[in-house]
Amino acid sequence: DFSNNGKFSCTSIFKIRKYTKDKNIDIIHGHLIQSGIISKLIALSSKKIKSISTRHYARASKEHRLINKIENYLLRYDDKIICISKCVKTYLLLHHPLHWQNLKVVYNGINLDLYDNVEKIKSKNFTIGTIGRLDVQKGIDTLLLSFKQIIAKYPDTKLEIIGDGPLRDEYINLSLKLGVNHNVNFIGY
Repeated sequence: DFSNNGKFSCTSIFKIRKYTKDKNIDIIHGHLIQSGIISKLIALSSKKIKSISTRHYARASKEHRLINKIENYLLRYDDKIICISKCVKTYLLLHHPLHWQNLKVVYNGINLDLYDNVEKIKSKNFTIGTIGRLDVQKGIDTLLLSFKQIIAKYPDTKLEIIGDGPLRDEYINLSLKLGVNHNVNFIGY
């Protein structure tokens, strides 16, 4: 833990830099904005360390914030950027001076083979849940469209949607339009 009692601290960059030197680290991966900025700055201070970051979004909803501007500027110093979708990769290529070879699409997902031996649930009363921001990137519209097909076959299935966001009303209206609203519960934040 390089934080200041669980909080982000600019001084953590010095602690992490010392750690990377002491442990002879070759690659540093920044997963979110603050860690991405720190990992790039550390890699810039060392010819040996390679910087890899993961980009979870195309255009930030708060692009105007200083921290987002810093991150976007420093993207050019990553040796590789993992994009969670083709959309993210395309956006970065169009809006930032990045080389296409530095961008790699790695989808979020699960290995279904790990669940081959799991006993199937026999109950007809089944609840599916999701937690996330109710915004276009999260695909709640796709979930609702898919859920309509599920309840056609399993009418007692329920869907719990936990989270809030700018498209909440739109998704509630979509559930009404699809006729799945009696099986869907928008719990909120």
